[in-house]
Amino acid sequence: MITNHTKPLRSAIAVGAVSSSGAFSQVYPRGSLLSWTQTSVTNWELIHILVMTAVAGWLRLPDLGTLSLYGDEDYTILAVQAILTDGFPHMPSGMGYWRAIPYSYIAAASSWWFGLSAFSIRLPSAIFGALTVPVFYAIARRLTGAHPAALASWLLVFSAWHVDVSREGRMYAMFLAFFLLSIFYLLKGLTEDRTMYKVLAFFVSSVTVTLHHLGSLVCGIWLIAFLIHIPTRPRFTRFTGAAAATGLLGLSSIHNRLITFDVPGKDRGGMTSGLLSLLHLDYAPKTEMLLHFLDHHAVGYACLVILVVAFAIYVLKIHRPTNGIPPELTIGLLGVLTLALLNLFGLILLISLIAVFWYGRQVWDLVRSAYVSRMAAITVAMAIFWIGYGLFFWQGGGNELLSWVDITKKALKQSVYYPSLHVAAYASAFPVMTMIVLAGTLFWGLAFHEGRSSSRPEPIMFGLFWFPLMALGFKKEWIYLRYTIMVYPFYVLIFSWTIIRVVERLRDLWTSSHGTIGQWLAADRGVLPVSLIVLLLVVPVINEEHGLADAYDTSHLGYTQEIDASWHGFPFHPDHESAGIFVKSQLGVADIVIAMDVCQQHYYIGRVDYWLTSLENRNAFGYLKEGRWYDIYTASPVLTTEEELEGLLNRYAGRRVWLITSAESSPPFSMPITTTRLSEERFIGRDGQTRVFVFDARA
Repeated sequence: MITNHTKPLRSAIAVGAVSSSGAFSQVYPRGSLLSWTQTSVTNWELIHILVMTAVAGWLRLPDLGTLSLYGDEDYTILAVQAILTDGFPHMPSGMGYWRAIPYSYIAAASSWWFGLSAFSIRLPSAIFGALTVPVFYAIARRLTGAHPAALASWLLVFSAWHVDVSREGRMYAMFLAFFLLSIFYLLKGLTEDRTMYKVLAFFVSSVTVTLHHLGSLVCGIWLIAFLIHIPTRPRFTRFTGAAAATGLLGLSSIHNRLITFDVPGKDRGGMTSGLLSLLHLDYAPKTEMLLHFLDHHAVGYACLVILVVAFAIYVLKIHRPTNGIPPELTIGLLGVLTLALLNLFGLILLISLIAVFWYGRQVWDLVRSAYVSRMAAITVAMAIFWIGYGLFFWQGGGNELLSWVDITKKALKQSVYYPSLHVAAYASAFPVMTMIVLAGTLFWGLAFHEGRSSSRPEPIMFGLFWFPLMALGFKKEWIYLRYTIMVYPFYVLIFSWTIIRVVERLRDLWTSSHGTIGQWLAADRGVLPVSLIVLLLVVPVINEEHGLADAYDTSHLGYTQEIDASWHGFPFHPDHESAGIFVKSQLGVADIVIAMDVCQQHYYIGRVDYWLTSLENRNAFGYLKEGRWYDIYTASPVLTTEEELEGLLNRYAGRRVWLITSAESSPPFSMPITTTRLSEERFIGRDGQTRVFVFDARA
């Protein structure tokens, strides 16, 4: 039986560290504190780490400059171009570009050495992507043991998504590496109670919060870690921990203030707005169904409230006096019933998750008790009521004709989308793996987890995935998968932990009749072969895009090759380069250049005279000056309609006008435009969609 400890976080990390046998099911006696430094790495394991890192580099480094710039890489290369020119990052419009400033300067150093190109701005990302693997393994080994850590690390090596992120000239790979390094140094500093590692953790965390605004999650991790940790001098350490978290929060706020667009017509806001942006509470709960109920059946809602309160009082009356139920449990259950009345079942799920972390498998005992089970029955009845109301009365809230399936989906979104369950993004990208992660989490929480008294380290692994993901659910109803990159390794680790748990059970059954083989599998020297066997024979059947073939294909993408759009928003890699080079080679001094991707072509051609885009993009990335709209990045005038383009062609009737379309977005009008001037298609990009048109009255 695992005993209680007076230092939960420290014990969870330290006591849960694996022994040299690699078996993470070992139980340590009361008071045992196995520090991280005592968890030695064997020569065989060191070779294993080097092999993983080398393979990760082999998949992330080749042909980095083959494909043209795409997505937001144009911002990076324009900022780097400015750094090489005058020392600080800004756009051609003069707007300072302070987002991910550490990456911009590292990419500038790479470009100074290798020359400014897509290769040079992607190289740091690829290197950080490869170095993420050993950092992740160092954390994972101490949280789950050698076998799950090895499998999870190999899955990260072969992750097509991580390969793709690491080959992009943006900050995401570096952000993930520093996020993990922050956690590593923080946990190491707390475990060993050494100032040096805490200082390193603070320094790395400071870099992390300036790489991406989601780095502010590190502040919460710092605060929680120091609140739970009880060191020898609690007052001093708690004060310094709170001060460190506050300092990181302030630094993140300053960074958020700096990255706000500083252009005419844009209100950047003060420091208060920057601080409030860290709260991630932009997304409000859906209340249409609740308001519909109140507007159309106010008396019925009042009766519902009275009925629920009456049932709750009845349950309290018959159970609380006899069973000595803790007051905090009663307060929590009454809070759950209140949320159920407000149709906020997403918050109920979050509270349930917190309860599992706090009580562990004791939740089963609570649920089986008559008191909690009857309160839970009222909550379940409320959930059924709201779904029924949505199906038969609210029916989507509009006049449009919806199927029963669509109505059910809308009703469920009303109930469980606050906080938004962003695990759905993983379910969309990796459905089988996500099912295993959900099953593993449920199985751990209700079968293995001892609750707050646990001395095992698994709560850290599960917490570092689920709670940041839940926190993001207060920010937006839906986010791109790339914005969850900092928790992705722990998703892979939970998956691997679950798989290895199953393998361990099978191994134990095998050991009963084949003892020698079972002992060999449990030894450290079996880490590499076992992880590879599982990876090659078991995992490819149930994983998605986490294999050698997937990773290799991603590292050798062609322009027409399809890729998962959830990674960065594009179903294939667009070709801006060849179109820009073609126009630049024939561009005359008096010619006019119109582009739908203004930043990419500004880099490839050297100038873009007009930006052709949609009204939505103009409002999001433009500013109004003296009655005319301009792009905030390049200061190019904006065209949004066919009439505006037609007027421009008439204005420059004696000059040649080049028009470059984009494969990243559909045009806001039909192409080519009907005009008295000749519109000729001169070039088609290597992606088969990017096109160059020329309007020339002389032709």
